[in-house]
Amino acid sequence: MENNNPLPQFRYEVYQHFNKRADTLMELVDALSSNQFAHSVAELSLAPCFRREYSALYKGIAGCELTNTDVAHLAAPYIPVPQQRNFRLVASDVSSHPRLYSDTLTDRGCVYTPTVIKGQQPITLGHQYSTVISLPEKALGDAPWVIPLSTARVASSEDKEMVGATQCQALLEDPDLPFAAELCLGVYDSSYSKLAFLYAQCQHPNQVTATRVRSNRVF
Repeated sequence: MENNNPLPQFRYEVYQHFNKRADTLMELVDALSSNQFAHSVAELSLAPCFRREYSALYKGIAGCELTNTDVAHLAAPYIPVPQQRNFRLVASDVSSHPRLYSDTLTDRGCVYTPTVIKGQQPITLGHQYSTVISLPEKALGDAPWVIPLSTARVASSEDKEMVGATQCQALLEDPDLPFAAELCLGVYDSSYSKLAFLYAQCQHPNQVTATRVRSNRVF
């Protein structure tokens, strides 16, 4: 902290939130942050900063009790305060995680995946995850980056956009987060232009919602 670098303090706070196998989990965070080659969880154990056997990696994950609320609270103090605009910018989207060869994976189903091959169905087998992020202002010369605030797996029986609505609601109603009291602009893709999602967002007077419009929408 002597050189105005908040990273040591942030790492200390993350470490304090690990109530079991804290050293293992902290090394896993470092392995994830520096990963350039791993294509599986087990391969993260090969990272130079992970000094344990691969079995310790799984034991650490099994003992981790970090919640979405914890993640948002850890990140919030380090999100840059907007200088050029008078609102916080947030977004939500769903990503697919293919698990083609995991035949016994719980709740594995057909999920969307982009393809450039004409005539091929844009689907795969796996899970979907809904993530809400904060988009800080981009200073001159900065690379674009986002800050994840909440991630949740979308069950095959759930509406993916409404899962995002629930995540946004939790952030907007938490008095310990800046999103509860400050003006927020939420930006979303066209699938979020459904009435149920827009109605849920309208319940928060400090949020403005902007979504893309579906190509077949008639006004």
